[in-house]
Amino acid sequence: MFCSYGRPIGGRVNETKGIHHYYCPLSERTFNMSSPSDEKCDMKKCLNIGSTEEFVWNSLLNLLKNTNCLITSLKSSIENDNLEFSLLVGQSERRVLERLSELKDHKETVIKSLVEIEKQNLLNNYSSPDVYKSLKNSLNDDLREVSSEIEYLNSLRKRTGRQTPWFSNLTLLGSYIDLILNGLLRVKPKFSVQF
Repeated sequence: MFCSYGRPIGGRVNETKGIHHYYCPLSERTFNMSSPSDEKCDMKKCLNIGSTEEFVWNSLLNLLKNTNCLITSLKSSIENDNLEFSLLVGQSERRVLERLSELKDHKETVIKSLVEIEKQNLLNNYSSPDVYKSLKNSLNDDLREVSSEIEYLNSLRKRTGRQTPWFSNLTLLGSYIDLILNGLLRVKPKFSVQF
């Protein structure tokens, strides 16, 4: 959460004084000179932590229960070639492609190293068989990790390139949450959230 000036909201809890609120810490930062004194913020009152977190939680649940507006917004962004959304998707894909390129280069280096180790072993250039085995095992482990990550990224690219848009699953998620909230489906939580 951010104040009207765009600074992160601070939180203050003091059990003995009954203080549980979010506030804009700009006045404190201006007082101790960690912020320029010409900055101003319109947030004059504090927000009760419990009420604010309940509001945020209920808003999130409502959004997840009624995903039609979110799906419509995403479809509209894609169909209208929304520059910001397109850039975000493009940046993500570029990062995946760059990582794939790095991994393929690394895999090639590991394979060349494995060939070199075998060559050195055939020429009896290692002081003991343990050195050879240790080097080979280490490189094989590295090769498995690199291959696994390449496989994962390729499967991720295939999944995102399918005909059915990924955001269609939001409807299923909304229905699932609605069933839980209406008591028609019981889920044993794997973690607890405290407010």
